[in-house]
Amino acid sequence: MSTSSLVFENSRAHDSGAGATGGCSACDILETADGKPSLIVTAGWDCLVRAWDASSGDAKGIKTETQAWVYALRIIAPNLVAVACSGGMFPDENTLLRVFDVTSGEMRRCLRHHKRGVHSLDVLETRLASASKDSVAMWDMSAAATASDEALAPTWHNAVDDEVAGVCMMPGLEQVVVGLRGKGRVVVHDVTTSTTSALQTRSSDVRDVAGIPALGPVVAAAVQDAWCVFDVRVSSPVASLPAHGKMGPSTLRSDRRAFLATGGMDGTVSLWDARKFACVGTFSNPETLSKPISCLSLCALDDGRSVVAVGDRDGVLRFVEFY
Repeated sequence: MSTSSLVFENSRAHDSGAGATGGCSACDILETADGKPSLIVTAGWDCLVRAWDASSGDAKGIKTETQAWVYALRIIAPNLVAVACSGGMFPDENTLLRVFDVTSGEMRRCLRHHKRGVHSLDVLETRLASASKDSVAMWDMSAAATASDEALAPTWHNAVDDEVAGVCMMPGLEQVVVGLRGKGRVVVHDVTTSTTSALQTRSSDVRDVAGIPALGPVVAAAVQDAWCVFDVRVSSPVASLPAHGKMGPSTLRSDRRAFLATGGMDGTVSLWDARKFACVGTFSNPETLSKPISCLSLCALDDGRSVVAVGDRDGVLRFVEFY
């Protein structure tokens, strides 16, 4: 089993607010060329996108007012972050995907593709997938820093008509996997054939999905009281692993080594070896028990350690190391 320790804690990363409109909503870790964490980029229901030094937790770089609630974000290049916005101060104008410079806070793109709120993002190599209640799109981001908005043109678009819990892409395949919260479904959309198939979660509540690229066309789904592993070519789960007690996992992310981090409704964070279907470490803080984890991001270090950025509904950002 791995040992976990708290690297730093920022108790006021984002306003706590009240109910569903408080706390951290999304986070991602910016890595240096040698694979070390450099910045942690976070977003909150306070309509802010912020950056923090991964060593000290000090505020660094971007502090951007989006004027909209941020549901998801992903770092798409060493200096660019994609931000999924919806609602907020001007709900009819803020259903869009924005790209910001993480250093200056300058907005590079404002893409009005989705009509009903961008709720989830995923990055794989030079592609970005975005999902909303009305559509799923795949974007070429190889020219993300150029002057033309057409550089990020969508390659596929299809109706979903359900609340999106998560989206991910499959390596080597023209497929996008979407978790649908309302119907407890995980669906696989093939981009080339425009066909859709469903994975059997055996749950009424899908909370998040994440691809595990190191294992090939494999996806993990956080469901009501467990997380499930699927080979997208097979409809039934390869494995189903109980996690985080009766309340179950709330979110999950994978890394390049086939490790998976899950955040729980119970306020704990677990690290899993997805190859062995085994929990290798857990982080818990007595002060945060029963406070649901709202977002996390996982980074694998070359020396075998793993670090996890964790945000909760009180607006607290924690950086946790597993070694």
